[in-house]
Amino acid sequence: MNTKQSLLFPSVFLPSVDYMAIALWSKSIVIDIHENYSKQTYRNRARILSPNGVLDLNIPVIKTKGNHTNMKDMGISFQEDWDIRVWKTIETSYSSSPYFLYYKDELKGVILNRKEELVDYNTELFKLVCELIDIDIKFSFSSSFIAYGEEVELRSVIHPKKTSPLTYFDEYYQVFSEKHGFKSNLSVLDLLMNKGPESYTYLMDTIERNNKELMKF
Repeated sequence: MNTKQSLLFPSVFLPSVDYMAIALWSKSIVIDIHENYSKQTYRNRARILSPNGVLDLNIPVIKTKGNHTNMKDMGISFQEDWDIRVWKTIETSYSSSPYFLYYKDELKGVILNRKEELVDYNTELFKLVCELIDIDIKFSFSSSFIAYGEEVELRSVIHPKKTSPLTYFDEYYQVFSEKHGFKSNLSVLDLLMNKGPESYTYLMDTIERNNKELMKF
């Protein structure tokens, strides 16, 4: 890792396990809010394990400045009560998980706390997840657009349609794993609901097992 600069991350909705592991390893990250919004990415979606298998939770967005709207200007649409639907889906998927009752009130409070801007919403959830796992990841926001190749960055690397930059994810108990098998690298929400306070240890073990991959950053 280049210790002279922080890793550059996108702003995402309920980050994936690899996002959290790499951010924890880095200890200090920069979240790019000046990049153009990219659809079909984790910027407005999170992947969980539902009764019917892997499912994407989506935030409907508003491009306030057209197709070239950057992240800091992306709005959230509330033409429909998507936030209530998302919470009900989380409740259906994790109500029988070991730690749902421990975290549900705080999670529900933030998920149903409507924000006008996508970055604000993502940031509140990121801070809550760090608090619940009890980890300290220092983060700041980019002050201007950063061209690809200028920084050590994860903006295009952590992507739902790409293979994770990390190779090893240990299996853990998942509510519907007997039906669907273990699904790795879902939203950290899945890890938190099933591992609870052990989520920190899991992330640290993930860092250790992927040391070779991490050293490429």
